[in-house]
Amino acid sequence: MALPAGMPQAAVVGTSLAGMALPACAGLLKHARLNNVDWLMAAGLSVGSLVGSYSCSSLALSAPPHTMEVAFSVGMAVLGNRTLAGLRKKA
Repeated sequence: MALPAGMPQAAVVGTSLAGMALPACAGLLKHARLNNVDWLMAAGLSVGSLVGSYSCSSLALSAPPHTMEVAFSVGMAVLGNRTLAGLRKKA
């Protein structure tokens, strides 16, 4: 979204989070019906995610310009590298 829409990184993150809310609820309902949810684990994950999301979003919004773009790019590069390394091990 940042590149094609020309949106600032903070708007990309906010829009992406809003766009994931309903699909996440739909997926949760399906998995709950199939009894694939450990509700105790989910509660702990939810509390940790809530605290982390709130504190990190406040930190990200106060970061200097382009810090989030660099952090996102580095994170994607690391994840891509780990994915490729895992594929090489399987080959």
